Amino acid sequence: MMKNLTNALQAGLTTAPFAPSMAPPPMAEDASALTPLNVIRTENVVSRFPVHNLSKKGKIEIQIVKRNSQGEIEIKWEVSYNDKYGQARQLAYKLDTIVINRRIEEEGRPLPKLIRLGSLREIAERLDMGGNTNVIKRALRQNASAFITVKVGYTNLDGTEKTLEADFTRYSVIFTGEKLPDKRRADCVYLNLNDVYWSMLNEAPWRPQDYDYLKALTPAAQRFYEIVSVKFYNSFRYSNLNASKIAYSEYCAYSAQQRYFDYEHFKKQMYKVHQPHKKSGYLSEVSYESVQDSDGKPDWMMRYVPGPKAKNEFEYFTGKAAVLETKIEIAAAPPAKETQQSFDLESVPEPPALRNTEPALLAELFKRGINAKQATALLLEILPGQDVIEQLEYADYRIASEPSGTFRNPPGFYISVIRDNTPVAENFESNRKRSEREAGENQLAEQRQASERRALEIEVAFADYRRAEVEAYIERDLAPGEYAAMVEEQKRSYVAQFRNAAHWPAETLHEIAVNAAAVELSRRAPMLAFEEFCRKHTA
Repeated sequence: MMKNLTNALQAGLTTAPFAPSMAPPPMAEDASALTPLNVIRTENVVSRFPVHNLSKKGKIEIQIVKRNSQGEIEIKWEVSYNDKYGQARQLAYKLDTIVINRRIEEEGRPLPKLIRLGSLREIAERLDMGGNTNVIKRALRQNASAFITVKVGYTNLDGTEKTLEADFTRYSVIFTGEKLPDKRRADCVYLNLNDVYWSMLNEAPWRPQDYDYLKALTPAAQRFYEIVSVKFYNSFRYSNLNASKIAYSEYCAYSAQQRYFDYEHFKKQMYKVHQPHKKSGYLSEVSYESVQDSDGKPDWMMRYVPGPKAKNEFEYFTGKAAVLETKIEIAAAPPAKETQQSFDLESVPEPPALRNTEPALLAELFKRGINAKQATALLLEILPGQDVIEQLEYADYRIASEPSGTFRNPPGFYISVIRDNTPVAENFESNRKRSEREAGENQLAEQRQASERRALEIEVAFADYRRAEVEAYIERDLAPGEYAAMVEEQKRSYVAQFRNAAHWPAETLHEIAVNAAAVELSRRAPMLAFEEFCRKHTA
């Protein structure tokens, strides 16, 4: 019992807003311990684009436009909201992806236009919202009133290339007591799929995902999973891990999250998104490369190495043996080509006046076409503290930046820059400045990593503390058999809530019930708040 409880606490104690009490079973370390995934399949056309504002505050303009080389629009996606109900946010997103998409999948194809969701209370309970049916009703209206303008090409199930170009809402909502299309009174909440959306759902390809994993994630982390899972699938399918990358600007556009332009805010935002995927084993490595977007604004290329959970999902979805891998082999990058021609200093006759001069500086002068006689006279004119190497690099930049033929005598230009001690522009980054900047960035990165490690250590210690407190609570305050009865009650609850729960493997149903019971007991057991625990732990 304690082993199951330990796993359950690690998987489900730290729940986030709108995250259900049910968490996926923890990742196994060997193939024999794997359990079948609870798979959900969603259409792969509209779901690739954002409908919901996942920022916790402020408005987000959802607009994506991509043009081809001729300037023609290939992809267009815009979403506008009804001012009366407001922007569809995190709860509306969970409602769409966890409840509605599941019901659409359960109906199968050909898909009926009328989809039965259940009562508002049942929907609220599935989203762990208790009896708060008012927020569910508002979220349904936000989703139903989200107006979409789209142009996107896709391949349908029979291989035909199609273009979806329309202005539409996806569905309308019929609440309990309102009239259905056949004039009957609705006995619960129904969705009436609008024609454009209904047609697309019936002919578009679907993609699989781990449903229990989706449910356990916060909205931002869930959207990351939806976006990156496609890239990981292609990485495994084509054995090309270089495909597992995405620009931060593109990710923000497709996730409808606020975009930042400074490194600190960007790093903090994505750290929160990545952490649950690192802990689950879905991500193995994350790295960033500083770049600029097409408008010259700061951007970052985010590169991901899939973890054992991602590999296991691919194997499971493609019908292969689901085996967890502890290591992803990455082919070594080919050595970089030498971009500068090597220079043999010994092949150049050296005047007596230059024999005690810095050889590296002479090599730089000779490489730029300045002969020994010119170098002799030039070096005699160098002032104390003059950074000749930096001036030569700045002259290189000037020559490269101007149209071909502007500098008819490049060696003469180099000589004039050094002789006149021409100031280097403050915003020019020489090799020395670049090295200093990178050293500073590396030092800051090491400091950030150390801080992140300390924070993670505290989180682990806090989870261990909570687990111990719950275990003590069970031994101390629960009557014999009460914990086992709680687990059985959770099983009955899930069988009653989910149509196919009775057909789940017994081990899977038991693990889910243990998770839910552990979360419930964590609310009862007396324990320190995180802030108080941190103070005591630090002391």
